[in-house]
Amino acid sequence: LEGVSLEVAGNMFSTSSTNRPDEVERSCANPAWIIPFLGAVAYLVWAYNYAWQHGNLFELTGLPNGDGLICGVSQSVANQPYLYLCPDGAVESYTNLVCVAQCPVSIEGSVTKSACPLSPAPDYPSIPVADKACFPTDKSQFLRLIHLSFRFGMDSFFASIVELEKAWPVVTLSGVLAIILSYGWLRIFSVDPSRSFWFATGLFTTVVGGSGVWSVISIIELQITIGDPWGTLTSLEFLIGVAAIVTVIVYHIAVAYDRTNLETAFQALKACGECVEDVPVLLTEPLLSSARKVFLLVNFFLGMLLFISHFDREPVVGDPSKNFEIVYETKHIFIGVGFALAFGWVFEFSNALSTFIYSYIAQIWFYSPQDSDGSKDITPKILWDAYYTAAWYHFGSLAYGSLVLFITRPIRMFFDYSTRPVRKAELDDDNCCIRCTRRSRCWGGVCDRAIQTYENNFRSLRRSAYMDMAMNGKEFWDASQDADWFLAGKNVQMAEMDGAAMLSSFAAVCCISASGAALTRLLCAVWPDYSATSSPNYILLPMFVSLISFGVCFIITWPFCLMPDHVIDSIFFCFCVDKKSYGIGLSIEEREAMNRGCNFQSLWGSATAAPAALLSRPHHPPQTQELFQTFATMQS
Repeated sequence: LEGVSLEVAGNMFSTSSTNRPDEVERSCANPAWIIPFLGAVAYLVWAYNYAWQHGNLFELTGLPNGDGLICGVSQSVANQPYLYLCPDGAVESYTNLVCVAQCPVSIEGSVTKSACPLSPAPDYPSIPVADKACFPTDKSQFLRLIHLSFRFGMDSFFASIVELEKAWPVVTLSGVLAIILSYGWLRIFSVDPSRSFWFATGLFTTVVGGSGVWSVISIIELQITIGDPWGTLTSLEFLIGVAAIVTVIVYHIAVAYDRTNLETAFQALKACGECVEDVPVLLTEPLLSSARKVFLLVNFFLGMLLFISHFDREPVVGDPSKNFEIVYETKHIFIGVGFALAFGWVFEFSNALSTFIYSYIAQIWFYSPQDSDGSKDITPKILWDAYYTAAWYHFGSLAYGSLVLFITRPIRMFFDYSTRPVRKAELDDDNCCIRCTRRSRCWGGVCDRAIQTYENNFRSLRRSAYMDMAMNGKEFWDASQDADWFLAGKNVQMAEMDGAAMLSSFAAVCCISASGAALTRLLCAVWPDYSATSSPNYILLPMFVSLISFGVCFIITWPFCLMPDHVIDSIFFCFCVDKKSYGIGLSIEEREAMNRGCNFQSLWGSATAAPAALLSRPHHPPQTQELFQTFATMQS
């Protein structure tokens, strides 16, 4: 390989049609997997319908009393929609929670006498809130009600579900805002990724970290006021706040660890921006992907709620603080697990389809010649062509590949992080196996076998198979092996850039999602229908609704912010294919004899001469040319 001429290197970017996805002869690949996949879809629909027939969402739209009956829903308390706390200050127990037909407004009523026969105290003034609960006007009584009714656990979860039923318009508005901000981010980020990244990082830290700190402090103060500091650990808001703080801390540690690779990621994002500039229809796929994900996840969430709602409450003897426990039939558990697994396959198929679409379009752009003005003329019909190719030729391959990756991803990720080289300071490679072997030589044999298992069985099982499938029209297994050969596993510099690009995407996603959650919290505070305690749509738990809004916006935004990563990987794949294209027709033994890995320096024998020859052949916009030079000069 040292003798490869610069003439060959200069032709690396030639616009040969052999690698254009739209000029490859294709046939239906892996057709046998179409039927099992459609069977999984059919089971998903059947299980969803089964959940509707046997579940009861009304079980989740009210608050449970101390006996587990849902106020206003369960038959014996159907005419008693309000949850009321019996004024028994001596004992704090779930038995103090009862259902009443109306809330007392003064101490002269008879509600306590009829609903709480064991309580000697009179009624206390209360406010009917959201047609669900009687909120005491006395602070200590109010805190006791909150302490018993809205705590972390199944009861708290049930109490929170009703909020989603009321707040869907607010969450929808936040989702629309997320779409608008996502499109704006894609436009701005590709022009100035560095400044956009640090702005998103600052906003993410301020909003998410600040919200987490505020939640933790407010819950600690509340629990201290109640007199139960340890109850903080069972508060849903406290756990959400801690999770937010930990997320921000871990993110900043990752940024500090990966900071040297961010510049390469920024350069790659600029090259992605050139692709989007020439193929604006590429921005349609994130919207389609978001629509698929939201549709699938919303129905999955609804289906799981229906399965969750089909339970029995059995009395608990010997525990005064808990009168009942929730029990599920084994049959329903198995059907629910099957529902979740079928959903996982279908959801993975949606991800595989998006990867194929991005790769198909990016590869056509990569191998298309430039016009005189420096742009590439790509027809908007390319998106339809990509979907047609995926559906007509590769439906079975995508179904097969998505099932394989869905099953093997946890194993492959374990081997990735335990055996794959990790670039350290001064270009010293390191990984878990190497560190273990340094401490004890007996680990050497174990690590060798682990690395061999990883390379032979799991390394190729990643989404790069869809890139080769889009380019060469092969079935999944052949495509995964070819892609693994072209990329030589996931070589170190690409893994580093992927990690840095992922940090950029994660900051943007969390920043936009936090903006959507902030809008939800604001609307819950100022919209009279949600902020007035006399309104039936009053939001009892705005923090929970804001959290759900954050999750919805995260799902919507993620495909937009992950789109550059898909395009960058496809461009890099084209780099590697061009470099190794002369080895496509060789046997496995002949390939192994060649230099493995996408190492441009070993190809030309020099890290500087080849890029000069390359840049003399301007087949690509300047940022893409510069990105290639960056990869070519990176050490391996």
